[in-house]
Amino acid sequence: MKKLTALLVTLIMFTSIVTAQTQFNGEMSTAIINQDNQTDVTMPYVGIDVGVNDWKLGINVSSDLTFKVEEMNFTYNMGMLNTDIIFGLQPTPYGITWDLRKPTVNMFSTVPGTISSTVTDGTANGIGLSTDLWLATLDVFYSNDINPYEEYLAYRVSSGMFGVSFDNQNNKTFDWKTDIVFGDSLSLNVMGEYDLDSDEDSYWTRATLNTPNNFIFTGGYNSDEDFEYGVGYKLEKDLFFIVDCSDSDVWTIRFTKTLF
Repeated sequence: MKKLTALLVTLIMFTSIVTAQTQFNGEMSTAIINQDNQTDVTMPYVGIDVGVNDWKLGINVSSDLTFKVEEMNFTYNMGMLNTDIIFGLQPTPYGITWDLRKPTVNMFSTVPGTISSTVTDGTANGIGLSTDLWLATLDVFYSNDINPYEEYLAYRVSSGMFGVSFDNQNNKTFDWKTDIVFGDSLSLNVMGEYDLDSDEDSYWTRATLNTPNNFIFTGGYNSDEDFEYGVGYKLEKDLFFIVDCSDSDVWTIRFTKTLF
């Protein structure tokens, strides 16, 4: 069933390309990582998104040129109800770490996935619903693709910078994400998650400061008492590099570029 769904979505998408306007988005990053006196060069993320009307295909290319489909879905808008129904392979609404896989969104070299790890890779085949309520947004997702013998249900209620996520595996997470703008070119981005279901405090938080002279400053802390900090610079509008370190004696230099 999984393969049949993927095949049908792919066929419809590429048939639509002939008659519809297509949007492409892509980005890539290269990192130099030093740990335990050993230096490695890797490609943390190379991704391409293709959008055709209400169809979306997201592909990730690994360093060994292996292609992996991240997203493959169709969105139907219910008009006056301010509701979208999404069919196919899609991110689950539990937590906010899925968005942070992309280096243009996440200025850090790592993705904090210790809390929002209910679903492998953060995606699954299923049916999603997103609706705008009076003061909040409700996202719901249903799937039996993760485990054929167990149904999965996740939902998230968010309003402004705050959100609360639940699922039927007794996971509960509070998250926050906001951008604070000072003037024309100084901005502060703050994000984080807190596990409401853990007996012990489990959380992470991060902040990124973008300055008018193209410098970037980052700082983060988590419940493992690991402090992250870094500095970067925007070489061009679509190209920047970040040097970051952590208390675990790992430092990284990462170059990120928006392809198109």
